[in-house]
Amino acid sequence: MPVEKIRVVVIEDEALFREMLVDALSRKGGLEVVGTADDAEKAIALARQTKPDVMLMDIELAGEMDGIDAALTIKRESPEIGIVILSAHDNPRYVTSLPLGESKGWAYLLK
Repeated sequence: MPVEKIRVVVIEDEALFREMLVDALSRKGGLEVVGTADDAEKAIALARQTKPDVMLMDIELAGEMDGIDAALTIKRESPEIGIVILSAHDNPRYVTSLPLGESKGWAYLLK
């Protein structure tokens, strides 16, 4: 019986970095990239449409909403989706605005 792949969505406003992430994830066995976007509104729509297992989310995104607000919205609607925040920011404000210790399925990684 084939092993189910982990379904991943990549949300990153920098096109080159987004493409590099998709390429790296696609080469990894057991992972399937099911969508990409560069803004928060598209991220929320992709979460609803694709029901991924994990979303890799940048903080600074194109559009009105940032990645943290998008991630909080997605987790409210679909708590089973894991969210990995990827950011070049090490500002504690970003980390403390996430419920990292309060609920499952959250991670914060520096780029």
